[in-house]
Parts: sequence; C-alpha cells; structure tokens
Amino acid sequence: MDPGWLILCLFMIAEVFLVGVLILPMPSNSVRGMVIDGFRKIWKKYPNIRSGAALVMFLNIWYFWSALNFIYSDDAYKTENRQVLLRLFREERNAYLTGFGIFNF
Repeated sequence: MDPGWLILCLFMIAEVFLVGVLILPMPSNSVRGMVIDGFRKIWKKYPNIRSGAALVMFLNIWYFWSALNFIYSDDAYKTENRQVLLRLFREERNAYLTGFGIFNF
C-alpha cells in the first residue's frame, strides 16, 4: 500500500469522525456550542494541526488530479486489455475517494 493512501485513509476517518460528532443530535444548543468551541480552541491552539491538514489536503488534491488525468487520457480507452480496464476502475475508485475527502474538508 502506498503510504500516501494510508495517510489519506486515516485523515478521512478523522474527518468522518469530526463531521459525525458535529451532526449528532445534541440535548441543547449550549452543549453544541461547547463542542464547537472545543474544536475551535484545538484548531487555533495547535498550528501543527492546521499545517498537517493543509498538507494532507494538498496530497488529496494531487491524488485526485492524478486519477482524473488517467481517466481522461486516451490511454484508458484505446484497448480492451483487462489490466488497463482494472487500472481504469482503480483510478475511478480513487477519484471518488479523493473527491469525497476534498468535499468533506
């Protein structure tokens, strides 16, 4: 497994967890405000988190561009070779995953 994909997978799990916590039903708006303020304080207190998120987002955009570059190239559709079709399916999957990560960020 490519280490970049491992980083993207772990970052996507963290994103899904944070979004899941934010959309959970809360007993009151004051509790929701405390949760959001807690996330905001952590985000502002640790600039390394912001820098890491920016680097992972750059990696995500890089992989998204790479996947779309192959999908829209002429090489993907010239042949009926099964290996090329498998790579095309893999790149489509990667495009969906990275696109979801970009959208979720």
